[in-house]
This record gives sequence, structure tokens and C-alpha cells, in this order.
Amino acid sequence: NHASDPNWITAVQLAFDFLTPDAPTMYTSGSYAAVRTTTTNQGVATDLNVTQTLPPGATALAGEPVATLSANGLQAQWNYKLPAAQSKDLTLYLRLPASTGSYTLATAVSSVSNGVNSLYGSYSLALQVTAASEPVVVNKLIADLKALTLNSSRDRQNRDQAVRALQDAVAQSRPDRAITNLLDAVEQLNSITGRDVSAYRLQIDSWLQELALKWQAAQPVRNIH
Repeated sequence: NHASDPNWITAVQLAFDFLTPDAPTMYTSGSYAAVRTTTTNQGVATDLNVTQTLPPGATALAGEPVATLSANGLQAQWNYKLPAAQSKDLTLYLRLPASTGSYTLATAVSSVSNGVNSLYGSYSLALQVTAASEPVVVNKLIADLKALTLNSSRDRQNRDQAVRALQDAVAQSRPDRAITNLLDAVEQLNSITGRDVSAYRLQIDSWLQELALKWQAAQPVRNIH
């Protein structure tokens, strides 16, 4: 409604920039991600094909605008005409692999003439995934909490109860029971007032997210009539 007011436009842009989270340098195992690609035509009007190939273990869920997804979920394609001096944003929504590792999302941009694709350029995006539930990560979390210096006896008691809850979570064979233990650990850490323990809570949150995905995958498929 105020497109003619440059000061208002600047204020809105700054506000949205503040609200939009930065892309993480590291993703949680099996988490969702959105990747936006911008194509700009610096020549004449052209038919384009943009193909994104996901790493093994990832799954393409949807595209905006609507993308054509392969049956195995490892590829997404867009075909469209891009006028001269125009740009178009493409967003791919995907689920990342469940295992720790460095993965690559490959993007190929091609011009299309008479049904034949001519590759313009290939681009790659690195995606680093770390599983918070892996034994080496969990053991370090527990060891770091045990070594934490706390002046208050109440804080030390809460820390010790959190450690026991984490150890109980490790021993569980069912995700739902481990989730209960982790929620208890978070509650104990939240009771610590003498020191900032948010970094530890964040690690537990990532662990909770992974367990929630495992629990969801283990549920039977229900047909609704």
C-alpha cells in the first residue's frame, strides 16, 4: 500500500531480514531444509530446465513453484520460459539424510530448444549433517555436562539429574521412551540458574528432533476412508 515510499520499503525489508533465520552451517540428522535458487536471464527470452539432484539418503518433498519429482525422490525439475532481464526463484523442500556426513546438492541449468537441453552451468551446494544421537556425540555431551563447574549445590543437583536422564535415554530401545527421558533432562537443565546451559539444551533439542522422526517413521500407515 506504500510502494511509493522508499523509507517504508527499506524498513519492511530490514524487518523481514531480522526475522528470517540464517541458514545453519550444520543440519540435524533427517531434518527438513529449504533451498532457494535464483535464475536471471541476461540475454533473450529463453526456455529453461533446472534440475536438482539430491545426495543419497535425502528426499525431495516439494517445489515452489511446483516441481516434477522423480519416483525415488532424488531429483526435482522445473521447466519454464524466462523473459529477458527477468529473474525467477525456485525453492526445493527436502528432508536431509539421517547419517552424519557432508553432502552435495547438485544443480544443472540448461537452455531448451526444440526439446533438446543444452547445459549452461552446473552448481553445487554443500550440506553438512550431524546426527546428535550418535554415540560419540552423546558421550561427549554427557562428559561435558559432568565436567561443568557449578557453584550452587542446587545447580549441581539439577545437572546430575539431567545426566542421569540422558543416560536413561541412551539405554532405551524405543524412541518414545527416550523422548520422555530427554524432556526430563531439558527440564532439569532449565532449572540451572547460575550458568548459561543453552548450548547443551540445543544439543538435546536436536536429539529430540531425530527421535521424533524415528518415532514417526515407526508408526503404522493408516488409511482414512
